[in-house]
Formats: sequence, C-alpha cells, structure tokens
Amino acid sequence: MFKNMKDMFKQAKEMQEKMAELKESIAHQTVQAESGGGTVKVELNGSNSLTHLSIDSEIISVDNKKVLEDLILAAINIGLEKVERMRADKMAEVTQNLNLPPDFKMPS
Repeated sequence: MFKNMKDMFKQAKEMQEKMAELKESIAHQTVQAESGGGTVKVELNGSNSLTHLSIDSEIISVDNKKVLEDLILAAINIGLEKVERMRADKMAEVTQNLNLPPDFKMPS
C-alpha cells in the first residue's frame, strides 16, 4: 500500500511540475485577433495581457468614436477567447493520459 501511495505522490509532484512549466510556456505565447475587417488588431499573451493594439487611421474620427470603441472591445474579446482555447488545448496535451473525467477543470 505504501508503494502505491509513494507512486501516487510522485506522479502528483511530476504533474505539478508539468503544470508550472505549461503555465510559464503559455504566458509567453501570443494570439492575434481583429475586428472590423482588420481595421482593429490586437495581440494578447497567455497571461491575458494586451501586448499590442493597432487601429487603422481610416476609422479614427470623432464621428466614429462609438464604432471604434465597439471594434476595440470586440477584438479584445475575440483575443481573450483565443487565449482560453490555446490554454485549454495545451492543458489537454498535458493531461490526456490522466484518465480524468471529461468535465474535470484543472486549476489555472
């Protein structure tokens, strides 16, 4: 019984180390997103930080303020969704051999 417990703790420690490495790796990866047919572009890293924002000068005007705000929000939200998908895909790669229930959520 103690051998099984020892193996279990060893596996848990290895998984913890893999998760820490994965978290670090994801933090340095980036995703790009755009809205308005590419008039607003953003880049976010795996830590959900906005690292770049580009706005086409053609749409910058006082008359377009609300449209521009909506396009910026849309691009950021699309980027955040992409980061979450990237995170989930990377997590699935690490946990695929663990026989976890399909609805199990790993802590982030």
